[in-house]
Amino acid sequence: MTDPSMPADARPRSALSLLVALLALIVAGGALWMSYGNGTKPATQQQAVAPAPDPAIEQLKQSLASLQQAVQGSQSDQQKLATQVSDI
Repeated sequence: MTDPSMPADARPRSALSLLVALLALIVAGGALWMSYGNGTKPATQQQAVAPAPDPAIEQLKQSLASLQQAVQGSQSDQQKLATQVSDI
């Protein structure tokens, strides 16, 4: 039933060493992944800081908002005129 050329405890020992090697690879990979993640954090945190708002940009935003209101008013007037023309 058993192979006399192979000791009885040789298989469990080789399986255990394989399991230990696999676990060591997983731990080493995790350590590298964590060190890479920590190395890139300061660069992303520096990019998250917003620059001071430019007054010209704020004025441009206000101008665009008023222009958008004017366009919407013109579209509304055009729709009213189209309704009146279709009633005739």
